Amino acid sequence: MSLLDRFIEDTALHMGLGHRARNLVDVLVDYIRGLPGGIHGLRRRFDAVGLGSRFPGDERPSRLLASQLECVIGREELAVLARRAAFPTGMFAVVASDLLPGLLDVLEQEARSAQTPHPVKQVAPRSPTLRLVRGTAARGLLWVMVAGVLLCLTGWIHQ
Repeated sequence: MSLLDRFIEDTALHMGLGHRARNLVDVLVDYIRGLPGGIHGLRRRFDAVGLGSRFPGDERPSRLLASQLECVIGREELAVLARRAAFPTGMFAVVASDLLPGLLDVLEQEARSAQTPHPVKQVAPRSPTLRLVRGTAARGLLWVMVAGVLLCLTGWIHQ
């Protein structure tokens, strides 16, 4: 399970969004990744509207307000994102502003882990014959068990 999947599950549980959490987070992730520069592009947008100090970064603000997020994203674009996430615009703005700091942490962690090379395990390919033998043996064992149960039941019924 990826960090993003865990974040979505936590969001669903702690914010009471249920199955709608995945759609909302996916819309936010698509928006951030679609910006030129990704997270850095979002930071530039915060700087452009004078809210650079409120950007969820190393020194996290106590809370990002929905109105501040609306200033950064823009009212029309926020409405489009809310529609894509199937949320009312106001509710989307509030929830997105609450989620943004944690979501940015997750995206940065995933970006860092994607840059570090992971050792690849080489697994010897399994032969189809071995799989066939195992399957046949399991079916054979199952039929022996069924026959034994039937014999026991038959003996018990005839007593």
